[in-house]
Amino acid sequence: MTIHFSLEKTSQAKSAYNKKSQKAYDWLNTVPWGVFGIDASDGIDFQEILNLQIAVGVDADGLVGLGTLRATQSMLKNRHEQLWNPITGQLHDIDPFSQLNHVLWKGLEVPLLTVESCPIYTYKHSEGLNLHDTGSFTKKSRKINSAIVHWGGLNPQHLARVFSNRKASSHFAVGISEDSGEIAIYQYLDVAHVAWHAKGANENSIGIDICQQPEVKHLGYYSNRGYDVKTISNPSAPTYGPSKIVSLEPRILKATAEFLGGLYQAFEIPHYIPSMEAGKLQEGEHINGGIFSHFHVDFKGQGKWDVAPWWDSIVEEFHQSKSIM
Repeated sequence: MTIHFSLEKTSQAKSAYNKKSQKAYDWLNTVPWGVFGIDASDGIDFQEILNLQIAVGVDADGLVGLGTLRATQSMLKNRHEQLWNPITGQLHDIDPFSQLNHVLWKGLEVPLLTVESCPIYTYKHSEGLNLHDTGSFTKKSRKINSAIVHWGGLNPQHLARVFSNRKASSHFAVGISEDSGEIAIYQYLDVAHVAWHAKGANENSIGIDICQQPEVKHLGYYSNRGYDVKTISNPSAPTYGPSKIVSLEPRILKATAEFLGGLYQAFEIPHYIPSMEAGKLQEGEHINGGIFSHFHVDFKGQGKWDVAPWWDSIVEEFHQSKSIM
């Protein structure tokens, strides 16, 4: 059901502001009005917006912006013990025994329920990595319908330094911190922005980098730092990569699969996941969305093989992670 906003008792300026914010956040259809005793079945009027703002503890000015939505999310979490997904409008009861992970979309928290094996550090976290000041990206209204997996950097901190000096970027990095030695997921950019990670497929996608290099020359680097890796035959050779590669660290494999499961659920990504053998897709075949590796969407012929050798094991682990949703 699409909820409408009544303009009665609303000034032209406030109406214009709310129309703009509604287009950006779709708050009419995603705010759980009923939790606050507001009946949205016949639309939302100006007084009901004021009632919401009073209930969540912000200035009752009738302007629904990021402040009102953040306060709504905070009230739902802290008083009602519910996580609100501002994209789908879904509410989830808080499990006191689970790690509460989220990513940021337009400054709002989007809960990811399947990520349990490691923390997610957003760019606002004290341990986070923020590319908004130094990275390359585009601010543009968009609908997200896909995730594209790459590999990049020796670890998340190294990759953030690389992105700070190149016209390329990704939204997330999955890897083992060079500082703590612990597995974590780092959000470099707000998901609402267009990251520059896959030419021809950036518009509607979330970019994710696995921060482990596959070439055997890197084996010593990872073994010296306690990674559980070894050289293995490359299942995607000779089409994608050399005959031997470094195996994917099990903690990174698990975190990547859980993370994809969380994004799949939270952003309602279509269930289209081509295999490694499917190879590069026909140009335009990705438009309806899905979960891909970069080699699937190498439409510019750059010779990408991210992350073909590990892809089928990631997909298998992903399907297992979905069972806990």
